[in-house]
Amino acid sequence: MLLVAAGVGAAAIVMLYQTAFEQQRLSLMTIVKSQARLLEAVASFDLEHAPHYKQNPTEATLSQVDTAFQQYAVEGSSKEFVLGRRSGESIEILIRSSTLPISPKRLSIREGGNGTPMRRALQGLSGSMLVRDFRSVKVFAAYEPVAVLNMGVVAKIDLAEIRAPFVVAGGWLILVSMVLIALGSLLFFRVSNPLLAELRQRGEALHTLMESTVGLTGQDYFDKVVSELCHWLGADGASINEMVAENRVLSIAMKLDGDKIEGFTYSLAGTPCENVVRKGACLYQQDVCRLFPEDQELIDLQAEGYVGVPVRRSIVCVRKRPCGRVWSNTAPWWRRQRIWSGRWT
Repeated sequence: MLLVAAGVGAAAIVMLYQTAFEQQRLSLMTIVKSQARLLEAVASFDLEHAPHYKQNPTEATLSQVDTAFQQYAVEGSSKEFVLGRRSGESIEILIRSSTLPISPKRLSIREGGNGTPMRRALQGLSGSMLVRDFRSVKVFAAYEPVAVLNMGVVAKIDLAEIRAPFVVAGGWLILVSMVLIALGSLLFFRVSNPLLAELRQRGEALHTLMESTVGLTGQDYFDKVVSELCHWLGADGASINEMVAENRVLSIAMKLDGDKIEGFTYSLAGTPCENVVRKGACLYQQDVCRLFPEDQELIDLQAEGYVGVPVRRSIVCVRKRPCGRVWSNTAPWWRRQRIWSGRWT
């Protein structure tokens, strides 16, 4: 789930980046178009009133817009606005609004060079493109021709600046994902380790029980089984019983509070053992005395939990504390009783 969530987050970041990239493209295109139209308007006015100027009309236009262009030079940003014109076999940079420490005055006119956006603007083309600038840094540039002056304007920004917030977001996403995966793994092991330990304990207990009864028959075998059951389940008492009359039960092997009990009999009526005989395996994890108030033996024992399984003879275990998870897994319990019952006949 964490990997899926991380994948969804990464996809969202990519989509947001693509959206931001498109917004930056539209922004740069809007800037160069508006500035080109402004330059054309100013240049047309200067040409019309040229007789009143002491300087060349084009120089008058450049001097008026130079100050305005500097507003695009923002400290800490790679954004740059350039006004240029063709001069022989190169491009002459007339105005540059930039905080870059080194800015060339001339750019290559050839296709694919760092002056490609300006060259296209001087060819009368309008658009945007990804290109490497004079620093060999990949930038996103928008370009637009200035018809009246036969010049071109270019606005550009480093691609790294566009990507920066999304790189940071991606880094945080990776970090948070790794932390969540680590926490999830820790939680998984904390939850699964006790279960695995319990399964190992059950397997070892069954193996020990089977080994401990090897070579035993008759009463010795029964005594060993109830002893191992008390140890395995943490029970205070365990017994192997058989019906000796219609409603009477005899414990052929019984252990209670560590002591061997012989010859114990009791009436089946009103006891949880009655349900075992009639319904099959029964588990009462707690409050067994409250559930069977007529069973005086359980009350005298102050029993809290009970489990009973019918085989050819029945097995009963009681506990003076609520039964834990080991008692509640009855399916493996029945399988084990079938294994043992084969030794009792």
